[in-house]
Amino acid sequence: PTVTISPSKAEALNHHNLLVCAVTDFYPSQVKVQWFRNGQEETAGVVSTPLIRNGDWTYQVLVMLEMNLQRGDVYTCRVEHSSLQSPILVEWQPATPSPMSEVVESLVCFAGLIPGLVQIVVTTVFILAGMRWAEPSAHGGSQ
Repeated sequence: PTVTISPSKAEALNHHNLLVCAVTDFYPSQVKVQWFRNGQEETAGVVSTPLIRNGDWTYQVLVMLEMNLQRGDVYTCRVEHSSLQSPILVEWQPATPSPMSEVVESLVCFAGLIPGLVQIVVTTVFILAGMRWAEPSAHGGSQ
């Protein structure tokens, strides 16, 4: 068998996602596929397609795991088949953000603060201008 893991959509930490373990090109049809997260078997949220015949006597199956991506988690798809001397283990983990993306994240956060800072400055200017306008004029007395 050939085993690959891929997320069903772009990786986003702390968001719901679906990992797909594709097991292809195996014969006979009996196969055991298990999901593990950080070494612990995951049984909740595991969904499998029926066996799919490839037309060349081989089979394939997709076994999906519903999960929320968390930084540091390691997911493993374990496949047992009679043609193998030992199980195939394929690991997958969310990509770690590059330092540049953290810089961009900080800039976006700072950019979100700018409208609030502008509002504070504008409000302060209006208050000071209003106080100045309300002061009695030193030149404008009654004559």
